[in-house]
Amino acid sequence: MTAEVAAIQDEAPSRQSLSFRDKALFSAGDIVDGTINFGIAIFIFYYLTAVCGLSGTVAGGLLALSTVSDAIADPLIGSISDNTRTRYGRRLPYMLIAAFPTALAFALLFSIPTGLSGWPLWAYVGLTLLVGRLSMSFFFLPYAAASAELSADYTERSVLFAYRTFLNCVGNVILLVLGYWVFMRGPEGLISRVAYAKFGWTVGAIALAAALTTTFSTYTQRVRLRVSSAPSRIGLRQLTTELAEVARNASFRSLFLCCLLFWVALGMAATLAIHANLYFWHLPGDVIATLPLVNIAGYAAAVPLSTWLLRWFEKRDVALIGFALMSGVQLLPAPMRIAGLLPDGEPLYIILGVLAFLGGVAGTCGFVSCGSMMSDAVDEHELLFGARREALFFAGLLFSVKAAAGLGGLFSGMALDLIGFPQNLAATHASMSLAPQVVSNLGLVQGPLPAVLGIAGAIALLGYRISRAELARIQREIAIGRPAERSP
Repeated sequence: MTAEVAAIQDEAPSRQSLSFRDKALFSAGDIVDGTINFGIAIFIFYYLTAVCGLSGTVAGGLLALSTVSDAIADPLIGSISDNTRTRYGRRLPYMLIAAFPTALAFALLFSIPTGLSGWPLWAYVGLTLLVGRLSMSFFFLPYAAASAELSADYTERSVLFAYRTFLNCVGNVILLVLGYWVFMRGPEGLISRVAYAKFGWTVGAIALAAALTTTFSTYTQRVRLRVSSAPSRIGLRQLTTELAEVARNASFRSLFLCCLLFWVALGMAATLAIHANLYFWHLPGDVIATLPLVNIAGYAAAVPLSTWLLRWFEKRDVALIGFALMSGVQLLPAPMRIAGLLPDGEPLYIILGVLAFLGGVAGTCGFVSCGSMMSDAVDEHELLFGARREALFFAGLLFSVKAAAGLGGLFSGMALDLIGFPQNLAATHASMSLAPQVVSNLGLVQGPLPAVLGIAGAIALLGYRISRAELARIQREIAIGRPAERSP
């Protein structure tokens, strides 16, 4: 960092650093995402198809419908939060209220009554998914917006997102340990309805505790949060105006497209992970349970690496390299397996473990960078358009993520049906007679296809232009032109 840039940044607002305790307690909110959303991504598709008997297309369609509906609502939720004026600010009321239905919906989703089938089953799953998704948005969007307000420092924003990434990994570990090692352990664990119900209620309680922790932590830091200087205006007309404004921001468009493509890729890979591990890789249960933990260990181990890299290199460059490497790890193993270039047994498990760890390391570098880049883009938007749209920006980001995840789930379900993968394995035991071509196709739609989309997402990030020096200039001009208003 040059002396000139440092001098400029010293003039920007919110220079007082957050303490370790403040960053850690605030970042507990990512445990909610790391358990609730990760739990749906990892277990729900297999649960609905193999345990509850839904077809791949129906299960994928319900996941896509709820996710896309929620994604469409996200901009409105973001606008509501940005324009809210209460004695507790723009974020806290929504975080507190939404924590409870978020946890409850997750528990009910994994507690589907045994007697449900046909349209009643579809309605139960669809309604529970939709309520859970919307509640999660009313919690997570204000939470994410608050993270952009707690610090204006270029580097500390990256550090805060590193903390959030680490706590998200903690949530992932909790979710996987409870799922694979506690409730669904054993040869029949993954097809036991009782196991899934116990799992759902336990994870829901943990997510609720984490949500309340970050809510009360944010309350102690409310002096850092921005207040709306304009009269509160909430409605479709206001939302349309704000969306048109945000769409004119080139930095936002680049981040949006990157996330859209990359999360379609991740959605497909995660949705089909259990299927691929069981029937393409033929992994034993303990290895299936261990590989996600190894992947998350890579995410967590890369937190200090990502913060070091972001002190010395531009955020966009770190994100580009991270996403490209993560996609490369996803691209190669399945074709090599089909070509007979990978061994069987323990050597294969070690290779997959190393790749899972490297994918986690690369992913952390990309995710931390993108989250911090979005906070910087909010500052740029304030300079260009005279308004702060933190929640709306993150709503746009989450729209791309959720729409992509929904599409990933839908494409995965359609792919399973197209390749002739059987339904309701718990009742039919059809996995014993899978055709070799079906197995090979499963590996290809879970590996190389998502990887190509991920690489396209990394390329889309080339349009992002905010550097360290550029952010310092932006913040200096904001400070000179309009002093930031703060809550009391």
